[in-house]
Amino acid sequence: MSLIVVTTSQISMNGDGGVDGSERQEDPFIFTLVLKPVLTAVKEARDLAAAVWALWGLGDDYTVRLVVSELVTNAIRASSPDQVVGVRFRRDDGTPVLEVWDESPEPVVMKATELTGTDGRGLYIVDRFVHHWEVHPTEDGGKVVRVEL
Repeated sequence: MSLIVVTTSQISMNGDGGVDGSERQEDPFIFTLVLKPVLTAVKEARDLAAAVWALWGLGDDYTVRLVVSELVTNAIRASSPDQVVGVRFRRDDGTPVLEVWDESPEPVVMKATELTGTDGRGLYIVDRFVHHWEVHPTEDGGKVVRVEL
């Protein structure tokens, strides 16, 4: 099983966009999932995305499931087996926000891909399907990708 923890808001972002875990927010509309970096974790993240979307009454969840799949897959590929990958959903002034973080210092790069290639399209897909996305370093040397859906 890939799931480690699912909770509403035990992990918080610091002012730089990094994950620090020092503050506990009591917002019932923040959903956090911490996963082992294994490919089966992608399904866990997609299932959370679908549940959150339904709870928030946002309609079709195709886009959020696609985006979370791409970002979690990238985070898993950047992570070593002893690290974790985090997923968080929250609302920012009504806008749905997805944050995916990992502990790897490897930078996030949108790669040029070949038409016949089998990988490297994740961030391109994310870029096309979200309103805005950005990457911030975490205090532990990892990174968080934040997207507005």
